[in-house]
Amino acid sequence: MKNMIRFSGMVVCLFALAGVLGTQADPAKTMKWSIPFDFMVGDAQMPAGEYIVQFVYSLNSRHMMKIRNTDGKQAAFFLANPALGNFEGNNPQLVFNRYEDQYFLSKVSDKPGSGWMCFAKTNREKEAAQRAKMASVKSPKTVAVLAQITN
Repeated sequence: MKNMIRFSGMVVCLFALAGVLGTQADPAKTMKWSIPFDFMVGDAQMPAGEYIVQFVYSLNSRHMMKIRNTDGKQAAFFLANPALGNFEGNNPQLVFNRYEDQYFLSKVSDKPGSGWMCFAKTNREKEAAQRAKMASVKSPKTVAVLAQITN
């Protein structure tokens, strides 16, 4: 009986993995940014520098993405959700919310006509927003960084 349960569990895992692999993003499509300030991605603090962002895979309209600096010393994975509205610019963008001197990755676009991929605000960003509000800063400043597409 235990072997049958294990086998059933393995079959379920293999089907789940096949579904994930079937929806992987194109690995040849890589977006590169030069980010001139330190920033947060989720709970990870990233230093200023050259970064590559890749779509890792999609599952149920949630997208796993990876950001890493080009020297390979810093990397973070994060989940993004599609947002309403299409990106109308010419170049891919990373958009950050800035509260005083702290930057938080907010959304990313990969091509004109595509939708935005947005990231949930972390507790740290919510705290920074509250401090900024108490300092009479009405809303976060939005900072966009343009990218280059590489293959």
